[in-house]
Amino acid sequence: MEEISKGDIVFVPFPYSNLAGIKNRPAVVLSTLAGDDVVLCQITSKEKFDGYSIILSNHDFQSGALIFQSTIRPNKLFTAERSIVLFKVGA
Repeated sequence: MEEISKGDIVFVPFPYSNLAGIKNRPAVVLSTLAGDDVVLCQITSKEKFDGYSIILSNHDFQSGALIFQSTIRPNKLFTAERSIVLFKVGA
């Protein structure tokens, strides 16, 4: 796995908030912590109008891209070990 940095877009098995399951989805790396943890923010291809969401388009990338225009969901955060990152999409 290549180096993961703040601002990268990665694919991870992101847990549902009720812990009933997980879904592989893109996430923004908000922070890399001491040790092997990263703080992630969920990204969805569904349009959300909840007062928190931020539209993410491929024009926002320095490198890489997502297939669909997506929405960053700052109200859906997750701390995880770097080892669960499936792959890096871009930055």
